[in-house]
Order: sequence, then C-alpha cells, then structure tokens
Amino acid sequence: MRTRILVCAGAIALGMGLALAAPLSAQTQSEEQRRVYGYQDPFTGTFHPIEEVVPDPATTPSFNGTFVFTFNVLLKTTLEKASPTVTCSVTVVAISIASGTGGASEVSYSETGSSIANVTGNSANCVVTMHYNWVMPQTGTSASGSVVDTISAAYGVSASVSSSSSTTTPGPGQILRGEGSSLLTLKAIPATGSMTTKTVNVTL
Repeated sequence: MRTRILVCAGAIALGMGLALAAPLSAQTQSEEQRRVYGYQDPFTGTFHPIEEVVPDPATTPSFNGTFVFTFNVLLKTTLEKASPTVTCSVTVVAISIASGTGGASEVSYSETGSSIANVTGNSANCVVTMHYNWVMPQTGTSASGSVVDTISAAYGVSASVSSSSSTTTPGPGQILRGEGSSLLTLKAIPATGSMTTKTVNVTL
C-alpha cells in the first residue's frame, strides 16, 4: 500500500536567521510537513481535509484481479547494436475517497511491474502482468456519504544497448530511446476476479 503523510498544519516557529541558515533540504521538509491535503467545495468554498486511513478488512470489500498490458514496439531508431534491450514498465495507482458530514478519507494503492521484451529484427514484444488484492470502499452513495474510486495507469518503454567502449555516444549501457504516457483511467474498481487487458503500440 502506498502511504502518504498527511499532517495537520502546525505551529511555524523558526527564527528568520535560522531559516536562512538552514539547508534548503531542511526548509523543503518543513514546508512539506505544514501542508494539509484535501479538497475545496466549489459551491461553498469550504476546505475539507482528507485523512489517509487503513481500512478494516472485516468491514471493507476486498477486490482482487489481474492487469495484463501488452506492448508491441517498432524499433526505428538506429542503435549501436542490432538487438537492443527493450524494457516495458507500468505503474497502476488506485485511489478511493470517501466523503461525508464528518470529513473525508482516502485509501490508496500503488502497483508497479516491468518486463524485458523479446526482440526480433526491428520489432519487440513484451507483456507486463500485475496481480493485485485491494481492500478499499466501493464507488457509491449512502446515508453516511459517498465514495469515489479512480484507477489510473502509466507506462514507460525504453531501448538500450550495453557497450564496452568508453567512447560510445551515448555512453555504455545508456538508454538510447524511451517513451512514456498515460495508459488507462477507470472510474470504478473492476469486479473481483476480473482480468483487465490493454494493448499499446509504441514506436521508438
């Protein structure tokens, strides 16, 4: 489970001289700790903080399934070697936000996967399979409030070669070509046991 730190705004008590003398990283961390994550009601203007929670498996639905992403890659960039290493990677993020009179809470998961492609001539093919098991509220409304689920995915495909030559440009093992983009967006969690598939054509 991906956990984000959600901290209430606290006291800001640092002398001006100390703030100027502190390292930039420390100042950035202090600013991060003062942030409060949430959303603003567009009708009333009221800000509602969102609390990250760990759901109770005894009272919260569990969803399991599989994502299968297939990448068909056309290699058009001239590389140092005829058969580069082609890598495909995917990140899937699932977020469930429950809101009601008592405020809002969030449950989130982040899944990552990758694979090495089979390269034949100027074509490559790779499949990224990701199994998941999420405990999170399901999209809907009730007397206590509403739940909105969103699933998004993004991919990256890269082609690289390994070279023993120190004069190679780009350098040894350096990525020569890459591409990335959004992959899909779902407004609800797939039914448990589902297999969600997506095929992507990529040109490098």
